[in-house]
Amino acid sequence: MTLTIDPHRRRVDAWQQTVRGGSIADRRLREVEVSLPPTIESYAPRISSALGAEMDDALREIAALDETHGEHLGSLAAMLLRAESVASSKIEHVEASLDDYARAHFMAFGRIRQRRRWSPRRGL
Repeated sequence: MTLTIDPHRRRVDAWQQTVRGGSIADRRLREVEVSLPPTIESYAPRISSALGAEMDDALREIAALDETHGEHLGSLAAMLLRAESVASSKIEHVEASLDDYARAHFMAFGRIRQRRRWSPRRGL
């Protein structure tokens, strides 16, 4: 089965930083190149019965794993989500450094931890 999907289009958009902070390069940035994925809403894949059977088997195995060990798989789920995110970014030729990842992780989870440590006596 051969599938032909149009490639991503690229467009340059004007940009101006809206939050305070960042490097001088961030503040001086005036345009960004964006990647626009193709529209696939009308795509209707044809799957062979053999492949459909394999997909059903895989779904049953995943459901069984979740049923028997689901409460222990939370960390694995987070790691798999990050791995999928990295893989899709590489496909789109978008790379992030370890520093970028650490900053994003802190912004997502560091503030949550800070809120948990808040107490009325200490204030913000």
